[in-house]
Parts: sequence; C-alpha cells; structure tokens
Amino acid sequence: MLKPFRPAIVAGLLAASLAASANPGTDVIDIPYTRFTLPNGLTVVVNEDHKAPVVAVSVWYHVGSADEPAGKTGFAHLFEHLMFSGSEHRKGTYFEPFERVGATDMNGTTWFDRTNYFQTVPTTALDMALWMESDRMGHLLGAIGQAELDTQRGVVQNEKRQGENRPYGRVYENLLLNSFPANHPYQHNTIGSMADLEAASLDDVKQWFRDYYGATNTTLVIAGDITPEIAREKALKFFGDIAPGQPVPRQQPWTAPRTASTRGIQHDHVAQTRVYRSWNTPGLADADAPLLELAASALGGGKTSRLYQRLVYQDKLVDDVSVSAQTFNLAGLFVLSADVKNGVEPARVEDIIAEEWAKFLAEGPTEDELARAKTGVTSSFVRGLEKVGGFGGKATILAEGQVYRGDPAAYKTDLARIAAATADSVKAAAGRWLARGDYTLTVLPAKPDTDLAAESAAVKGLPAADGKPAAKRAPAGEFRTVASTLDRSKGLPEVTAFPDLSFPKVQRGKLKNGIEVILAERHTIPVTQIQLQFDAGYAADLGRKLGTASFTAAMLDEGTRALDSVEIAKRKERLGARIGGGAGLDSSSIGLNALNDQLEPSLALFADVVRNPAFRQTDIDRIRAQWLAGIAQEKTQPNSLAMRTLPPLLYGSDHAYGIPFTGSGTEAAIGALTAEDLAAFHRDFYRPDNARILVAGDTTLEAIIPQLDRVFGDWQAPAGAVPKKNVAEVAPQSKPRVFLIDRKDSPQSLILAGLLAPSTRAPDYLQVQTANGAFGGTFTSRLNMNLREDKRWAYGASSIIQDAIGQRPLMMVASVQTDKTAESAAEVLKEVRQIAGDKPLTDAEIGKIKEQRVRALPGAYEATSSVLGALASNQLYGRPDDYVPTLKTKLEGLDDAKVRAAAQALYRADALTWVIVGDLSKIEQPVRDLKLGEVKVIDADGKVLR
Repeated sequence: MLKPFRPAIVAGLLAASLAASANPGTDVIDIPYTRFTLPNGLTVVVNEDHKAPVVAVSVWYHVGSADEPAGKTGFAHLFEHLMFSGSEHRKGTYFEPFERVGATDMNGTTWFDRTNYFQTVPTTALDMALWMESDRMGHLLGAIGQAELDTQRGVVQNEKRQGENRPYGRVYENLLLNSFPANHPYQHNTIGSMADLEAASLDDVKQWFRDYYGATNTTLVIAGDITPEIAREKALKFFGDIAPGQPVPRQQPWTAPRTASTRGIQHDHVAQTRVYRSWNTPGLADADAPLLELAASALGGGKTSRLYQRLVYQDKLVDDVSVSAQTFNLAGLFVLSADVKNGVEPARVEDIIAEEWAKFLAEGPTEDELARAKTGVTSSFVRGLEKVGGFGGKATILAEGQVYRGDPAAYKTDLARIAAATADSVKAAAGRWLARGDYTLTVLPAKPDTDLAAESAAVKGLPAADGKPAAKRAPAGEFRTVASTLDRSKGLPEVTAFPDLSFPKVQRGKLKNGIEVILAERHTIPVTQIQLQFDAGYAADLGRKLGTASFTAAMLDEGTRALDSVEIAKRKERLGARIGGGAGLDSSSIGLNALNDQLEPSLALFADVVRNPAFRQTDIDRIRAQWLAGIAQEKTQPNSLAMRTLPPLLYGSDHAYGIPFTGSGTEAAIGALTAEDLAAFHRDFYRPDNARILVAGDTTLEAIIPQLDRVFGDWQAPAGAVPKKNVAEVAPQSKPRVFLIDRKDSPQSLILAGLLAPSTRAPDYLQVQTANGAFGGTFTSRLNMNLREDKRWAYGASSIIQDAIGQRPLMMVASVQTDKTAESAAEVLKEVRQIAGDKPLTDAEIGKIKEQRVRALPGAYEATSSVLGALASNQLYGRPDDYVPTLKTKLEGLDDAKVRAAAQALYRADALTWVIVGDLSKIEQPVRDLKLGEVKVIDADGKVLR
C-alpha cells in the first residue's frame, strides 16, 4: 500500500494553483533583428545572441513543391539533395567540411513553398559556412553531372519507399489529392511520384536552379554570436557577386474551400483502423489562422480536449484522437485523426465526432478552454527561443516570417491575434471554415490479398476547380552584382581556431531529507527544468511483468490521490508546465519544465504527481488499452518490430536487457498488470533514498533548494532496501545467426545487425564511440557512404550504440530497397570484416571524428535540455561533474592505435545477429544464398516458424 497523502504544504499550493494562470505577455516576446538587402537583391536578416560561441546560418529559397508543374513533381526536393553533392569550387559531399568543424543542427528540407538549408557552426567557422553556402548558390551547375543526378535520384526514391513503408505512410498523399483540386499547388506531396523522379533529366534540374536559385528569391538568416555590422560585411563578401536571377512568379493564396463532404478508403499494414477528416483552411497570413489553432486545441489538443474526453474517457471508442491546424503559405489543412478501438464500428466514432463538432460550432470554446490554449501556444513559443538554429529556433522564426510574409517579426502579429482572441472570435472562425466541405479517409488494416501499391495508384483526387488566382511576378528591380575580392580558386577558408565550450559550473546541495540536488545554471529564457532520476528502468522489470517500469512512469500523471488525470492535465495547461515520466534501460525519471513565474505551483503539482500516484483502475484500463494498441502498432512498423525482436536474441530472454527495447513489454504482461504491481514498483523504486534531483535553467542553488524542500523535503523512504538489479555479463555469440520476419508487399527491407559492446562505464568508452563514429555514426561514415551515396540502395545507413550500465547493444541499421536486400546485407558484412581486418580505420578517419566531436561541443550544449541531459548521464554512469568541460582534452588525447584496437575487438562478423524484416517471397532465398549464418523465420513475437 502507498503512504497516505500527508504533506499539507503541497495540498495548499495545489489549491492555490487552481487560480494561477500562466500566459507570458506577448508584448515582451521579442527577437531583435537587423534586416538589409544586398545590391543583388539577397535579403539578409541578422539576430545577435552571444550566449554561446556559435552562429546559425539558414538559407531559405522561396521555392517548393507548390512551384512544380505537372509531370515534374518532386523536383524541388530532388534539387535539395543535389545541393549536397558539391559545388564548382568544392567537390565531394557537402557534409564533410562541416563535420570537421563540429557543425550541429545541420540539414536541408523541402516543403510546399520553400527549400531551406541550415547549420549551426562555431563562431570561428562562420566564414567557411558562408563560403560553402554561397558557392553552391552561385557556382553549382558546373558540378552537377549525370552521376550526381543518378545518385541523388536513387536516394530520394529510397526516401519515398521508406516513408511509404511506415504504417499510415501513404495517408498524406491521399489527403492532399482529395482536399485540393487538381490545379492547386498543394495537390501533390513534396516527395513527388516515382515516375516523375525517374523522368527527371539533367537539363530539367539545371533549369530549376536557373529559375529559382537567384539572390532575389533567397533569404539568408545569420543568428548567434555575431554583430549586424560584421554580418553585413561577410554577406557582401561571400554572396555579393551572385546573380540576382529572374523575377519568380509567386503563387497566390488559395484556400479552395469545398462545400461537399467526400469520403475515401485506404488499406495499409496497420494494426487498427484510423479515421481522418480534413477541412481546407486559410494560409499563414490570414487573421483566422491563429484562431483555428486555438480551436484545434479545444477540440483535440490533448486529454482535456472535447473529443478526447468524449471518445477516450467517456465512450471508450478510440485509443487516441487529435486535431491539428496545419497552416502553410497559400492554404492550410485542419486535420482530425482518431484511432478506432478494434471491434468498434468507425461509423459510431464518426457520429460522435459530428455531434461534438456541431456543439463546438454552435457554442465555441469555453473561457477556460481558450485560456489554456493561449497559454499552451505562448509558452511553447517562449521555449523555442532558446536555440539560434536547427529545425526550430530563432533563425527559423525570422526566416519564415520574411519569406512568407515579408516581415521577420510576423510572429508578433500571430501572438497578438492569439492574445486578442475571444470565445466568439474563435467560434466565428470555426464557423467560416469547419462547418462544411470535409474529406473523410478511413484507413483499414490490409487484407492478405490487398495490393497496396495498386490501390494507392488508383486514387485520382479532385478535378480542377475555378477560382485559382493568377501567379504574380515581382518587378525586375534594379539589382546588380558586386565585384568580389574573394578568390574561390584558393578553396575553403581555413578554420584554425575554435571557441572553448561554455558549460555551466555544476553545483550541488541537499534537501532536508538527504536527497541530493545537482544544478547547472543557464539564464537564457525564464524557464527551469527539473528531473528526478531513479535507479530503475527496464532492467528493473526482471522478475516482474515486462513493461512495468515504462507503464508505471506513464501512469504517474494519470491521477493522484487528490487529483484525477484530467484535472492534472488542466492544471499543467493553465500553468504552461510540462510534466512527464519515462524509463530507459537503467533508470526511470520524471521531469518538470516550468515557466519561472509559475514555478511554485508547478512544483507543487509535480511533487504530488511524483509522490502520490493513485493508480486508479479506470485509468489503468484506459492506458492499458492504448498501450496494447501501441504494441500492435509496433509490430507493423519495421524499425520498432526489429527493436522488439533483436534484444532478446542478443542478450537472452532471461537477461535484464533481453526485452523489447521499445520498453512497452508484451501483450500478456501488460494485460496482466494490476494496480498493486504498479504500486509495488513505485514503492520499491520511486523513493527519496533512490532519487537524485537534477536542475538546469534560470535559477540558482540558493533559490531552488528551499523551493524543492517545500515539496520534497519531508518525503521519507519506506522500510526496506531498494531492490538490486541484476545485469549479468553475456558471452558473445559463438556463430552468426539470421532471423527473418515477413512483411508482405514492403517496398523496402529493414536490415538490423547486432553485436555487444562494452558498458558506457568501461574505460575504453571514448575509443569505442570514436570507432563507431567513423564506421556508421556520421553522414560521411563508411556504412552510410557505401549504401546511400555509392550504391543508392538506402536513404541512410548507420550504426548505433545505445548507452547502458551493462553491455551495450551495437546495432547496424539500414532500410534498403527490396530488390537489393541481400546485396545490402553483403555490403554491411563486408564493412564489418574490413574494419576489423584488412581495412582498419585510418588516422585521417579517426582524426576527423575526434575533431568533429571536440568542435561540436559548443553547439551541442546550447539548449538547457542538453545541459540537463548531461547531468543525468553523468549521474547514471558515474562520471565526474567536470566530465563535459574536460571532454575536449580526453578526445584530443585518444591514441589512434587504441581506437583501431577497440574497433577490431568490437566488430566481429562471426558474432553478428541479423534481423531482416521484409517481403520474404522476394528476399528469403537471396538472403539464404548469402550464407550469413543459420537462418530462421520468426513471427512478430519472436516465435520460430521454420
């Protein structure tokens, strides 16, 4: 039995939090910027932020799949890939010099209305980054030949196969076809069709570059450790001589609202039926767009939303339901998704959705729903301001505003509209856009004889419609190039110095009851992050029902003795707080991410969740149903299926790690879990004498200790010791083995090859990590360059070593096109044999990884969450407080010979365990012919079939 609810101070603070509401003032949210235009028409936006010695470079071209004519779908994305193939003055893969300087948050993406390229680099490497970006913007065509086109075409086609191989992976294509008319720029998806990709010629892609990659169609954002004056000088130096380009015809907003309701059915490799409904909505600049975001939150934004309350809690007809407002430049989609419980008729679910929808259209949101939705939007925005670059961060916010709306500060308009929204205005916006003209798509589990590819190809979509606005071409303008003093023939600017890592000093304290507090101050945004770490994790499931650790963690915020799950969720929303638990191999944790002005009531709620979970049977049954549905879904997804299967084969089913690495357990175990099982796990492991409190963010030790003491200081441990976990040593496999899992009609096969690596606590940890980085841990690693760039059989290939206190799992993974499954497995085997045999790692390969790891340190710890993660890892793996600050010295001092020795000991071809998921009618015999090892065919539960 759990201890009774005692701390009066916690109860008092919880009561006070009922009246508390966090809504950061939108008038104080500001991203300072300087904007200027070069003589050639290139727009430059600069944000000065000196908190870390890094600079984000983000280049946005105002072109995407919406600009593709019929017969050339996928061109924008294909060209994005070609931009990484090298330029006239710098041949070879684009990633290599960035890996050498330790770039972080590096990638390129394509969407309907833009193609962007971004990276965050050490301040001293900014010239190199600008040189690289400008060289491919102004000097690309001479570097693109048929070989480069063929390579990237193959990569993109495998990216498409990989996406379609995921459960529900063809849904978005169907939604677009049936939401927008044939003449709408958004009717086709960004990745395009296989036929169009195959037909792309060298002349086609070069013309795409000439048409859209001029300076006047481009925005460059530089954010971070730089001043506007220096940014202007560098932008002119590197980009000033690039041609302006021709004026681009600009697509105009077109919502293309529909008046009729239409329906479609699709089959897929899924475990349960899912119902989608979509409505066409206006684009980013429309005043209704933020209001529809608030409507989505009220209707289906989480467990407090109307549809979740009705369909999950009350009527128990679905396992999950969500609503999202997906807003793009020209138009948007308002999308509902509901996972129907097996045995429930989708029509029943649709009837209730229609009922709740009509009620919302008639009444609008309540004041409380609206306030919670506003807090959620604004608090999320504040959290996103911490990073300068990457997929989010300040560079992205500024670029999106400039490219789509001509205003880097367009976010302020949206935040003001959200702040000014009323229940009536949200109701009115919903009435304008969500009352008619929806498309319903029902995705059903595929039958054995269903031809998924043929079914997908048969979807024709909506016909063309009247009312499309004509594209507008911008006036030519008086743009000119500036003669450059830059001699590109000399190659890349040399980077000879690198900034030191700025990592906060780790401070320690204790609560009244002895719980240790470890703090790293980071005063960037007014947010404090807290994590309670417990010595538990999946390994604690040994001797219990598999999945107990994860299930217990998930149940913590599903109800306390004082509050039910919905009330907890509402209070989190009002406070703008994030609370959630989880488990890994060796630890369980629960975290709080709180706005500082709401830290006290947020901590009170957090402590109640940690200390007093109720484990009510109704909540257990609800989460159990979702959990079992999740396990079923895992078995339809190739990656998660393989991750369920490989660990028991590597470690043995009686080992603490011999469990599905998804952490979800098995259907039998989860089905048998009781409230007492969960209470016993909580009592055994969630206790003050088994806990550490890790804190990172905008606070001090003097401030946080008393606040933590108020809610955790009187927490006393139960009688008895914390149970000991048994993580035994496992002998390597004596011979290689192959396990095949059938997944009919898969366009790709998932190859997973596993070995055992030494513990994270082992003295050769850094040597092993360095070796794996060169083998399969970076873009330019041996494995990825072979299967992606050379053979074009995969979108990507990598080797991953998961941290663990016991022996770690090393997993080589690649999703490859079906007709190259055996050949790809042979290449993986070849690479393993070579690195441990006649082609050991070279000094250059090792040196590159050491340099990359050292130089990436300043960018790697830019975010407070990364600092908190380092604190957690240090505690879990017994590292000193100065581990991160001293990593540079440790990495630079690694002996190359010892790295090679670690690789030779690690990569053992004779001990490989292979799990290959694919269409066995096409791949089984070729794989058997490879003679990789003894071959067995198993089912999704690991049972041997033959």
